[in-house]
Amino acid sequence: MSDFNLERFKAGEPAYMHDETAVNFVGILKHDICYPILAESQNFLIRLNYRGIAKSTYMKLTMKPVMKKVDWSKLPVDTLINTQVGIRYFAGLLNKNRISYFTDGATSMISYGYGYCSLGISDVTISDKQPWTFWQGGKCPIPDGLEFDAVYRNGVLNNYTCVASKATWSNPGSGGDIIAYRLTGNTLEGYELC
Repeated sequence: MSDFNLERFKAGEPAYMHDETAVNFVGILKHDICYPILAESQNFLIRLNYRGIAKSTYMKLTMKPVMKKVDWSKLPVDTLINTQVGIRYFAGLLNKNRISYFTDGATSMISYGYGYCSLGISDVTISDKQPWTFWQGGKCPIPDGLEFDAVYRNGVLNNYTCVASKATWSNPGSGGDIIAYRLTGNTLEGYELC
């Protein structure tokens, strides 16, 4: 859980008590300086201050963290994805809700005579069967929010559980340069695929 946020609460997002009981915004009491927020939980009215602390119990409310979305437009073409018909190669983002993938056997390198299919983003996951991709340096090739493994020039293998854009992808020629990577199929905490 994350800290109470008045703007999100007023916009309709529920806050939560320590036992995860939902509390919903009702209104602002203009005559009360200390506890001006009126909220409701299970048909009981609760008065809160601006930090989300209840007047009667001094309990601080919390909120669910805001989930960030993985940017599918930054996912490399030919990334393996799990679809309803099996593992396929990612072809691209069609719009904010749909992706395309190559039909059985096709990749971006071998697509002549093959077609494309599309699916809603919520029907697709990143496969955990990714091959290693050799890397010679450049801009970060992975969208933030996806866990990945990396091999350094000095031979060390590392599992990254931080956002990909924080890793050093430029390869200036040191032992710490990433020379290969692969997606693990997992999303990082605080991120979602859809």
